[in-house]
Amino acid sequence: MDMLTVKNRSDQEVVGMWDGRQYVLPPLGTEAFPEVVARAIKRQNPVRGTGDPRLSEAGLTGKMQYKVGIVELKDPCEPLGTFVEGPERWNREYLPGGNDVEIVRGKSGIYSARDVASPLALDPTIMISGHE
Repeated sequence: MDMLTVKNRSDQEVVGMWDGRQYVLPPLGTEAFPEVVARAIKRQNPVRGTGDPRLSEAGLTGKMQYKVGIVELKDPCEPLGTFVEGPERWNREYLPGGNDVEIVRGKSGIYSARDVASPLALDPTIMISGHE
């Protein structure tokens, strides 16, 4: 199995998951991973709002910028500096007729972790009305 060098390009901790295991790269850190893990970490850490739906990359729609680079694949590995992420993958400027994204908050916060004011109960003995 080939090992690939993964470089965190951001000033934030990057987390990736493969086969149920979590892998963490410190800000601007570099670490070697098996190829399948390295590619998963990259794929799971795009810079949201940079996707170009007009281009194709490795059979996936849209060329992206990523928070990590893989040295052996000649990915960009220079630090990203300060960046502001969009609310979604795509850069809407490239979408014909694309409108700005409107984030609609849920009433309960159940559908979005960013809207949850406090952690949801983890106690399995708590019953939700009507469900036993």
